[in-house]
Amino acid sequence: MNNLPTNKVKRHNHYINTGLQNRLIVSLILIELVLIAISVLFVYRDMHQIIEASMFRSHIQNSLTIEYFAGRVMQVMFVLLLINIVIASFVVWRWREYVNAILSPLEKIVSSVHALDFTKKEEITAHHQAVVIAGQWLQAENSRFSEIRRCIASLNSDDSAALSDEINRCRQLIEKT
Repeated sequence: MNNLPTNKVKRHNHYINTGLQNRLIVSLILIELVLIAISVLFVYRDMHQIIEASMFRSHIQNSLTIEYFAGRVMQVMFVLLLINIVIASFVVWRWREYVNAILSPLEKIVSSVHALDFTKKEEITAHHQAVVIAGQWLQAENSRFSEIRRCIASLNSDDSAALSDEINRCRQLIEKT
């Protein structure tokens, strides 16, 4: 006794800009690869210095030691961590700017609807599908309410049949969603 409809209708709303997200991910991976390559070069250079300094010595004293090498590796890892934090902060900032560019016009539309103000005050500049659809809806509601205002203003007829027709037309406009 499954009451689910056989024809499944799924909504395919895309709230994430995959193009921007892919560019950010690819650039992060490339930057990570470059940072790791630079880190490996620094570690290789330090390891080479340790090997050269102790190659022909029978007693390793006052020369480069493994502690020096470990310290250098820790320095490289610390710099790598700082660079990653800076890059991650930039990516988060860039993503937040993108999301705010979408949400700001939507918030203006929602506040207009909340105030029952369906007049179009300014042009919507965001090119996201959700903002475009909300702007089109606001425009359609503005024209619908203008038509309702005109219909209500024309209810001054003395003829009861014409008045009944106008009331029915106004009722249809109000009930149309």
